[in-house]
Amino acid sequence: MTSAIDAELILEYERSAESGLLRDPTIRAWRDQSRQSIEDALVRLRAEVAKLAPEPVSDIERMLRRAFDADEGDDRA
Repeated sequence: MTSAIDAELILEYERSAESGLLRDPTIRAWRDQSRQSIEDALVRLRAEVAKLAPEPVSDIERMLRRAFDADEGDDRA
């Protein structure tokens, strides 16, 4: 499931077409077939993230927030 979420997130980044993972038609087919499970997992993950207490944000946290479409202007969470 983690790889599926990674694959789904990669689609949102610039130059995602360069990803070797997404060049594989078998992986793309599996991702498309499993799209509902991937989306369900992302909903659960976003809900867990929303429950976290605000704290200073590192660069990696900013990248994760952008990946999950969180508010980029809010550096507290």
